[in-house]
Amino acid sequence: MPLWTVWQYLSARDPDVTLADCVLAAVFALALPMRGDYDAQSLATFRAKLESLSGGAYARGVEKRWAVEEIEVRRDEGDAPLRVLLHTPKPPHDDDDESTKKTDKKKLPLVVWAHGGGFCAGSARDGTGLEVFTALRDAGVAVAWASVDYRLAPEHPHPAAIEDVVLAAKTLDATLEARGFASLSLAGVSAGATLALRAALDDADFKLASLFLYAPFLDPAADSASYVTHGARWNLAPFLRWCWAAYKDDEKPPVLARDDAYFAKLGLAANETLVLTSRGDPLHDEGLALVEKLKTTAEAGAVFHVDGKGSHAVAHLVDATASKRLFAEWAAALRGDDS
Repeated sequence: MPLWTVWQYLSARDPDVTLADCVLAAVFALALPMRGDYDAQSLATFRAKLESLSGGAYARGVEKRWAVEEIEVRRDEGDAPLRVLLHTPKPPHDDDDESTKKTDKKKLPLVVWAHGGGFCAGSARDGTGLEVFTALRDAGVAVAWASVDYRLAPEHPHPAAIEDVVLAAKTLDATLEARGFASLSLAGVSAGATLALRAALDDADFKLASLFLYAPFLDPAADSASYVTHGARWNLAPFLRWCWAAYKDDEKPPVLARDDAYFAKLGLAANETLVLTSRGDPLHDEGLALVEKLKTTAEAGAVFHVDGKGSHAVAHLVDATASKRLFAEWAAALRGDDS
């Protein structure tokens, strides 16, 4: 099955799937095969493999440019503390890191980050998060980021993960000035993007400099045209449908079907919402639907959308043009530029 998945990439001739995407597909298909059903043992194996890939990439890359502080946040119900990894930029040791030079005497913006994994896998040691925030530094803004080790389904179904992201963001927001940070933002990838969006919309207390949603995972039906076209890659469609069933989000209506009044709250919460979608992603259509919803809701505030190449959550790696546009805009939002 993994080799067949690789062949699908190589033979599809899809202009939105790049050669680099094919290489990534080969790695994931062979090292992290996805299924449409998991029991406790197979899910534990999948999580361990994902941690080896994503967490391993994080471990190899984080030490060079980031200082990491582990924070434990107490939960009201008396469960184990919520773990948050706070990353601050290390001082530059050469002439390449212009972002830190320009902002080392200023307060840093802080971004609370939620990892991906279909609500069911992944951890705060997130390789994608490391790539995203390193790219953001390379775009010219020194930034701190706090990666949330939220509870996972099916052991902890909806709304546990949202509650954890909100708790982490509220805790850091309350100590923003004491820690020397200039502003608060929320961001996430895939399921984490959905958690960031829900945290911003469901909690009116936040005033965010920005909200970054990368390949948001929003539609429990998982039956859009982009699922049909791109869902076979990585065997993603069956995996994501299983994740929705395990997550048990039975709220009605689902997020994308909610009225303008719900999305209007975003204009009060965030100065700017940035969305990055990928045209070869099964989640492409639901990302476009969210952008359309935000743009047609006048009160939702400023929306910046980049539609890149690549499959799921790899546009920042395989589409240099889209990545550059996105990170330049996000850097400006975090700096508070008027343009």
